[in-house]
Amino acid sequence: MPPLTVLAAAPAPLRIVVVGTAFELALGLVAWLLGFLIGIDPFSRRHWTWEGLAWGGAAILPMLAMAGAAFSLPGRAWQELRDFLDEVVTPLFLGCRGWHLLLLSLAAGWGEELLFRGLLQRGIAAVVAAWGFSSTAATALAVLVAAAAFGLAHPLTRLYVVGATALGAYLGLCFELSGNLVVPMVAHAGYDFLVLAFLVHRARAREARRRPPEVRMDCPAAGTSGGQDPAATGSASGDST
Repeated sequence: MPPLTVLAAAPAPLRIVVVGTAFELALGLVAWLLGFLIGIDPFSRRHWTWEGLAWGGAAILPMLAMAGAAFSLPGRAWQELRDFLDEVVTPLFLGCRGWHLLLLSLAAGWGEELLFRGLLQRGIAAVVAAWGFSSTAATALAVLVAAAAFGLAHPLTRLYVVGATALGAYLGLCFELSGNLVVPMVAHAGYDFLVLAFLVHRARAREARRRPPEVRMDCPAAGTSGGQDPAATGSASGDST
């Protein structure tokens, strides 16, 4: 059976995971191909070390704080964002298992960070530095431009674009301060996984609370008929004679 036929016959959550993961991995391939053409290797500052993994894990915490604020701040724009996540985004993943979400998140952290930080941010910094700007100015401009591109690549709502831009700037700073692309990769993947898991868990909990309670019918006790006491039945029969 052709792969596309198998994919079309698969459950919807699995199709979303397969297509989404393939797309995110393709972004990494695009980053590599573009880097090859312009002479920038997006993999060159990617170092798989325990230190990099640890810093990447720690970098998730401020991102989660930003997400927590987004889920609690008042205002119409924030409520529209929450409604969009609950009504449009979350239902796509309700049938997914934990490893589905993890696989998709790992692919997003790998592919998007290679493209936006490993290639775009480094490429802009190199171009701006070649124009005679200082290294600090070139890096700052590169972080901002790459973050803006990252935000525009997530056009769910206008406020979401702003939030994604802020997260992109934060990930760009993580990359520049650590000098290791693994740090934003791990932070990005971990953040995506935890937020998706939270959204799915919350939606399932709400659905469970909306279900009507089960109606439990009490069965008659053994030796009784219709729930009546045999002694009482016999007494009633004796009274009637």
